[in-house]
Amino acid sequence: MTNKIKKRKWLAILVGILLCLIFQGQSSGNIPIQINSERLEVDNLNNHVIFEGNVEAVRGDMIINSERLEVFNNQKERKIEKILASGKVRIKQGKRLAKAEQAIYYTQEGKIILSGQPEVMEEDNIISGREITILLQENKSVVKGNVKVVFYPNQSRDLFPKATGKAKE
Repeated sequence: MTNKIKKRKWLAILVGILLCLIFQGQSSGNIPIQINSERLEVDNLNNHVIFEGNVEAVRGDMIINSERLEVFNNQKERKIEKILASGKVRIKQGKRLAKAEQAIYYTQEGKIILSGQPEVMEEDNIISGREITILLQENKSVVKGNVKVVFYPNQSRDLFPKATGKAKE
């Protein structure tokens, strides 16, 4: 395998791991969500909830900060359809951080779209582009437009799960 192919393979692995791990495990229904904001507006007629002003949503070890957070509900199915965070969006989990001007989470599709100068970082590793789409159920991500990746191979070891048993030699 040539060095160029090895580098591309590492970059593909890094992009997928960085983006998907940020949102890993967030579908568990047993973890409460705490949301703090300066203002709350509930529109029961249209099944729409808006949090505004220094919004902070915390679930487990994930923290989402934004200027505005909107929740769109499907009354018929009694489920959240999508969540829209806008204005200086920051999603932090452990050493991982995602930044964007807007993040939309489509719950049924398991899809997150980051736009407005999105960046995903872990330590010194950085991925950025015009739009970053994370397909949670497929463990896949797509970065479009002016893609830039800064990757430090020696730091990537922490991105991979630790082996639980003894390695075969």
